[in-house]
Amino acid sequence: PLGTLAANVMGSIVSISAIAAELRLGTAGGMEEGFWSIGTLRAVKIGFAGCLSTVSTFVSEVTTLMKKPHQYRGYRYILISLGSCCLLGVAIYGWIVYVI
Repeated sequence: PLGTLAANVMGSIVSISAIAAELRLGTAGGMEEGFWSIGTLRAVKIGFAGCLSTVSTFVSEVTTLMKKPHQYRGYRYILISLGSCCLLGVAIYGWIVYVI
């Protein structure tokens, strides 16, 4: 589960960074530079971050962890995974959009 958690967190970081950078470039860049920059960011977001996030492995591991008698492990893994991705996503998006 730790490898899947690390891959999903990294995928979330890459994806939210690309989303925030796309927002910044879309409002500040010129037409020609903005087109290629936004296209590259979308490719990174969909391709690279999509390959990093492993939904099928996450579901498989949660199903395995939900076996009785220790079902709480599955719920704890879900909470840690989704919570860490959400918290890091909000922090990174806020930093890129509002601070930089």
